[in-house]
Amino acid sequence: MRAQIIANKSESDPGLVGEALVERGFSLEIGHRRGLELHDFGPQNADLLVLLGSGWSVYDPEVAEFVNKETAVLRAWLEAQKPVLAICFGAQLAAQALGARVSRAPAPEIGWHEMTSLVPEIGSGPWMQWHYDVFQVPEGAKSLATNPMGPQAFRMDNLLAVQFHPEATESIVSVWSSDEGEDELAAVGLDRATLLERTNREVNRTRVLTKRLVAWHLEGMQGV
Repeated sequence: MRAQIIANKSESDPGLVGEALVERGFSLEIGHRRGLELHDFGPQNADLLVLLGSGWSVYDPEVAEFVNKETAVLRAWLEAQKPVLAICFGAQLAAQALGARVSRAPAPEIGWHEMTSLVPEIGSGPWMQWHYDVFQVPEGAKSLATNPMGPQAFRMDNLLAVQFHPEATESIVSVWSSDEGEDELAAVGLDRATLLERTNREVNRTRVLTKRLVAWHLEGMQGV
């Protein structure tokens, strides 16, 4: 089995999601958003599409060319009814592609934040967050999780979209919190050492939850 992953070049580590997929027998192919070739990432070429996060905003005209290309890939997968997992920016892109509004959040959501899952297969509790935008749940989609900031997950047919970061590992958070990321942490009252220490404690829990989430999605998300 083959999973195709679309990411920014600097944020292309699939982390715990990749780990869960490899354990299920998937090989992983990563494509970068700025060099995306549509014909290479069509549903005829793989069994699963994963859209990772990004520091971009889907409504930013400066990245419209790349957003439009990725949206075209997503729509082809949705039409083919093959599984798609969209994370953070990927979830926002999916929401926008399905006609829902994506906008600036009232405040950044960075670090480990609580959320409430509406289905047992997505664990409630703290998950890693790092975003400045929020999405609305598209018409016809099923809301799966929420917190005070807004929707945190939805499902529509073969698509599972999550605002939080189930892929986050210690190494991923270390990269995100370096350089400019450390300034972003300071702006919300966090320091890098504290965030990394908490990440080290949380990842053992989220590793189990991420495996469950991936398995549920790939097995048809039955029971929703």
